[in-house]
Amino acid sequence: SVAWAAGLVRTEAVWDQEEFRAQMENWVAIWEAASAGPLLLDAANASPSSSLEVRNLSAQAAVVAAAQQVVESAGFETASKYAAWAADAPRSQGNGTYAVAAALAEALATLPECLAELRLRAEVQTRCTQKWYKIAIQKLFSIDDRAGAERVWRRAASLHRGVGYSGTVGPLPEVEAAIPWPSVLET
Repeated sequence: SVAWAAGLVRTEAVWDQEEFRAQMENWVAIWEAASAGPLLLDAANASPSSSLEVRNLSAQAAVVAAAQQVVESAGFETASKYAAWAADAPRSQGNGTYAVAAALAEALATLPECLAELRLRAEVQTRCTQKWYKIAIQKLFSIDDRAGAERVWRRAASLHRGVGYSGTVGPLPEVEAAIPWPSVLET
């Protein structure tokens, strides 16, 4: 059953802050239910069931995909507001709020309008992509998701001038690191 999918994306084109918070609460509830599921359901066996774990990871991946879809379809200005609202949201009892905020921040960091600043602004200036990747990494560290923070850092550090993700051509002119962070701790 995919009952958790019902709250992934509401149909409104643009949300005000209250509507966005309601959507984010849906995502957070799904994330936290997926996070708690295997441990609560299989506590008697002292080991999580692989099928439950896969389903729960799929639920979390679906939340990330839904957040990315919302950011991509909202347009840069609206998506920037959503990411800022998510970044400012207080931490929930679980880790869902910060995990969802990290997903939204990373999705914003990869929008073409944000990536363009890597080409247009100097390294010492605040650049959109760098700012939002840094927020995503900090959110993940704050919920003790070091592996997640490391994965996000690797994706950020893999951006090169002239090359986007996975070798795709991007908006940057030179072949050099666009975000030269030496380690995840030095973001």
